[in-house]
Amino acid sequence: MKALMSSSWHIKKSNHNIDACNYMNVKTPQYMDWEVVSIFYSSLHLINAYFEKFNPPVPSKHNFRNERVRRDPNLTKIRAPYLSLYTVSRSVRYDRDVSNDSEVKAAMRDYNLIKNHLKNYGI
Repeated sequence: MKALMSSSWHIKKSNHNIDACNYMNVKTPQYMDWEVVSIFYSSLHLINAYFEKFNPPVPSKHNFRNERVRRDPNLTKIRAPYLSLYTVSRSVRYDRDVSNDSEVKAAMRDYNLIKNHLKNYGI
């Protein structure tokens, strides 16, 4: 299984999660919580692709990944958006509903910041 976990695999998984988000947004808008969750996991896989390419191994737990995002000087510009996505994703999974689609839009803005920043690193 580890052989599948290349940088390109993580990018493919990220795209898959965003496709799922877009599908839910069009076909089943009542699942805004899962749209936010899929946006977060899409971002997580982009971060994993970065770590796989430049600083392996990829952290297997959220707290380790979050700490590495906090410490990596190349990720300074996307630290806040990534950690925000992590927080809101946990919140809508365990504690509350998504109040309206502005939360989904905010999550997508954070995702786009992350995606665009990591393009500088070939991700």
